[in-house]
Amino acid sequence: MSRNSGDIGARALTLCALAFTACLLSGQALAQTKPTPNWGATDIQVNPQTQPNFRKNTPEVIPNSQFSLGAAAIEAKYKEIGGTSNYIGAPVGESKPTPNGGQFRLYQQGFIFWNRLAGAGVSGPYMLSIWKLHGFEKGPLGFPTSFEFAVGDGGRRNNFQNGVIVMHPMTQAYAIYGRIGARWIAQAAGNKLCGYPLGDETDGPLVQGGRTRLQHFQYGTIRWVSATDKVDMTCRGK
Repeated sequence: MSRNSGDIGARALTLCALAFTACLLSGQALAQTKPTPNWGATDIQVNPQTQPNFRKNTPEVIPNSQFSLGAAAIEAKYKEIGGTSNYIGAPVGESKPTPNGGQFRLYQQGFIFWNRLAGAGVSGPYMLSIWKLHGFEKGPLGFPTSFEFAVGDGGRRNNFQNGVIVMHPMTQAYAIYGRIGARWIAQAAGNKLCGYPLGDETDGPLVQGGRTRLQHFQYGTIRWVSATDKVDMTCRGK
């Protein structure tokens, strides 16, 4: 009887030891197979400029990266136009990326934009509202390539990749772009022959079965004809 009890007790201890070992092995296996969290940049708000390595997949800011180059170009343009004494005022925030690979910085009275092809350009309070109406950098004008500057007869002008925005005390501010804009810009002194625009570019009547685009100016009209892909103008000058 005592022998049987000893055998049972020994078997029980052996089973417990085996069970304990199995639990340990099972725990190790679970630890190895348990999925690790897939941390993303949006899971924890991290400033990549101050904590570039907080998460493995958080974008790092490299001194010679495009972002750093854009920020430096924006700062250089700001100093070029006079720093805090210029017409767009003091900076409001840091440089931020645009959806299509550019960069911008907000100021009290305007923006400075930059992209690799256009460089840095300034959009002041008056031109900014017109640029916004045309879709900012995604619209037909593209990025600004200059700051807002005065022209000799009391007007103001801002150059863009694909056109200009101009204004004059006698007219409102309007954008001129595309083929019509190229023709207007190509004229002697830029605006002497046709004057300032009186409205936006619009659709004109069909010519040879094709559409036309035209824009009216102080001293005439510039028209693009799709059927011939040519630009004609009826400007009499001053």
